[in-house]
Amino acid sequence: MEESELLMNGNKMKLLKVTISPKSLFGSKIEGDMLFGQICWHIAYKDEKLLEKLLVNYAKEPFLIVSDAFKSGYLPKPKLPSHILKERDKTKKKYYRKKVWLEIDDLLNGRFEKAVEGSFVKSRYEVKNSINRKTSTTQGDMFAPYTVEYLEYEKFDIYLLIGKEKDLIIEKLQEIGEIGFGKDASTGKGRFEIENIEDVSHFFNLKTNTYVSISSFCMKDNSCENVYYEVYTKYPKTRGDLSNPFKNPLILAKTGAGIVCNEEIRFIGNAITNFSNNSKIVHQGYAITLPITQNGEKNEKV
Repeated sequence: MEESELLMNGNKMKLLKVTISPKSLFGSKIEGDMLFGQICWHIAYKDEKLLEKLLVNYAKEPFLIVSDAFKSGYLPKPKLPSHILKERDKTKKKYYRKKVWLEIDDLLNGRFEKAVEGSFVKSRYEVKNSINRKTSTTQGDMFAPYTVEYLEYEKFDIYLLIGKEKDLIIEKLQEIGEIGFGKDASTGKGRFEIENIEDVSHFFNLKTNTYVSISSFCMKDNSCENVYYEVYTKYPKTRGDLSNPFKNPLILAKTGAGIVCNEEIRFIGNAITNFSNNSKIVHQGYAITLPITQNGEKNEKV
């Protein structure tokens, strides 16, 4: 087994960076747990028993972990103590908070001072109108135009920690790109094409005790020494053809958590179950963890 491979109960895992070109506006923010869920539903539409088989050991042996979307070539600056991030000037706190993105090589090698600000997502608005379903017109009291916010993404990367189901997952990701991801996919939103797939498992060759999470995750039963993170409440939904598409709210650690762990880790978190009327529903409470150095010195293995 190569050093860059992770062996989990006999299943070799690889880290893939998937570069994606947007082909429409998006109705939903591209988050790892949402994309994981849509991949699972695409599997279930064709073969529900296969999905059940893949999820049997998900609490101990995840077959797939999906990251959030990031501007191509960039990753989030980790939430770590200011002395590690070299942000010692207390008069520049607002300045430091704006610097949230790092080029991949700068992140992995701890060059936090090179962080930049900005966003790769812009808001776009479309005007819509309420329709009288009896007359199929907008006449009378039903004439009520309103605006809907959509998201315009630049080219972006997602990361997949993936096992032997690689071909299946990539196939489903391509299907989602054709059909659409998230809200208002039926009206043409959320469409994309896969531009490139790169095996970046060598990222894990870097020897360190410091990591950054690249999606939100569940903090239950964490064994690492120190995890620096912010929390938020998520109100997740499942597919619309179920009698109740709403799940219970979840409290998750935000993307970009800084993690100090003396054990070598590839991911953090837990599978989340028993939070929906449908007992089979599983939520990705995991996040891929990328190793980073703290001293800014070039690591030749990366």
